Amino acid sequence: MGTTETKGSLAIAEKMAGVEPGTPRYDTLEVARNFKVSWVQLGEKLWDVRRARTFADWGFGSFEEYCQQELRLKPPTVDKLMASYGFMKKEGPSVLKRDGIREAIPDIQVVEMLRKVKEEQGVSEQEYRKVRDMAFDNAPINALRKELRQINPPEPPAQEQVLQRLAAQVDRLVQALSSLQKIPKVVVERAKALADDLRELQE
Repeated sequence: MGTTETKGSLAIAEKMAGVEPGTPRYDTLEVARNFKVSWVQLGEKLWDVRRARTFADWGFGSFEEYCQQELRLKPPTVDKLMASYGFMKKEGPSVLKRDGIREAIPDIQVVEMLRKVKEEQGVSEQEYRKVRDMAFDNAPINALRKELRQINPPEPPAQEQVLQRLAAQVDRLVQALSSLQKIPKVVVERAKALADDLRELQE
């Protein structure tokens, strides 16, 4: 992902101009500015800020207020960051130590997916470990999704949904048949009758 400056990152840069470089506050602002390429660093900084409650020393009434007003991070983003970082501290502490260059760090979307798999019922420990190892080896997210579908396939659609789709397809067939001059009227009527039968089955 790129590091293009946004309105939010420019606002953070202005904040940084008034904070002493090298301080924890400055360091956290700097990492927030580069959030798209350093979610682990930001997660670590936020984890420390919340644990030590240093946001109070900086004049903020709560951790949430600090994140929103100073770092321009919305609550859902902060929740996702904290949950993903906390998950990785437990499940993959060695992965958190990677430099992101010689050894890649899994994308936060991948970690979020893995965290949900861990919490999901019906997935065995062996199956979870397989997906976890794939994620930590930086498998593409599409490959992970494919593996998850094999482990825990989605439930088949309800009969009513299937009938609705079939009726809609027959309706399109009726329209197509009606537009053709050489199709006997009786064939069109049979198609219409089939569509009606499918709708009756839904009732």
